Amino acid sequence: MSNINIFINSNSSAGFVSYYDSNTAGLKHAVSLSNYPSVAAEDIIKSVIANTPDAEIIHNCIDNRIEGVILPGQSASVINIPAYCTQSRLIGIPENLVGFKECKNHLNEAYREFAEALKIHDSWEKIYLDNINFDALDALELRLENIIFDIEFLGKTPSVRDRFFGAATADGSKDYVENITEGCKKRYFIKGRPGSGKSTIMKKLLKKACEMGIDTDVYHCAFDPKSLDMLVFKDLNVCIFDSTAPHEYFPSLESDEIVDVCKEAIKEGTDEKYKAELDAIKADYASHIAAATGHLKSARECYERVNRKYLERIDYAELENVKDVILNKIFG
Repeated sequence: MSNINIFINSNSSAGFVSYYDSNTAGLKHAVSLSNYPSVAAEDIIKSVIANTPDAEIIHNCIDNRIEGVILPGQSASVINIPAYCTQSRLIGIPENLVGFKECKNHLNEAYREFAEALKIHDSWEKIYLDNINFDALDALELRLENIIFDIEFLGKTPSVRDRFFGAATADGSKDYVENITEGCKKRYFIKGRPGSGKSTIMKKLLKKACEMGIDTDVYHCAFDPKSLDMLVFKDLNVCIFDSTAPHEYFPSLESDEIVDVCKEAIKEGTDEKYKAELDAIKADYASHIAAATGHLKSARECYERVNRKYLERIDYAELENVKDVILNKIFG
């Protein structure tokens, strides 16, 4: 096994969404660094990562910096909780710093723009929902179910973790799909349009996996967390993911397989029939996403100012002591 890169938080159409609890529940050692400056937290976390080859590296959903790590082999985690997510303090950081309020304001504006974009996306999805053959979609899901789960019931309570493979960062959409899936023996690339049934198929496959006792990592859509973008069936070493923009990939391994939902279940000619309407929807959607990204850039700038103020108040000797305490706690 090698290191993988993930997100457990997202700046989304539903606001700030965190799956912290889902990823730390049951761990023997769950270390929370509250409000640590990004540079200081990253230094601590990298020292932890250096001690193991099997780390799940967590990235910040604004600037993509490392903000945490999960160590399955040690049943441990070290995760920094950014200042804009909490009021708690562990190293004496003032709460009313210049830039903190501005950061929160820009994040709230980004959430508002993402929420508007979701309304537009819903109208985009409706075009395809109105032209879907649900019997064909069900048949496709059942076919995948029979192929993927061609095993006996495992007879155990499955581990299910919620997370994200990407994020809408200040620098645009970022994902780690290739890194997360590179070790899978079988990868299914779902192709389709918004509303064509990709997430619906994955939700049904997840339900079946849970019934069979299969450990599964569930990757939600960073834009709309209610929707699913990828499932990794850990007991099977198999994954299935939404391989469309902004995280579009194509098969590169002999075992890779494309699942074309539109070809299977969407009425032929739908794209052509609604082209003008779809073009207008896409343009409107893109404008709100661009506006949200602009606010994320401003939020990052404000947060960086906050971080600089944090750094002025840090006792570096105490920081080294914190690092030693964490390393000893996890690795003995």
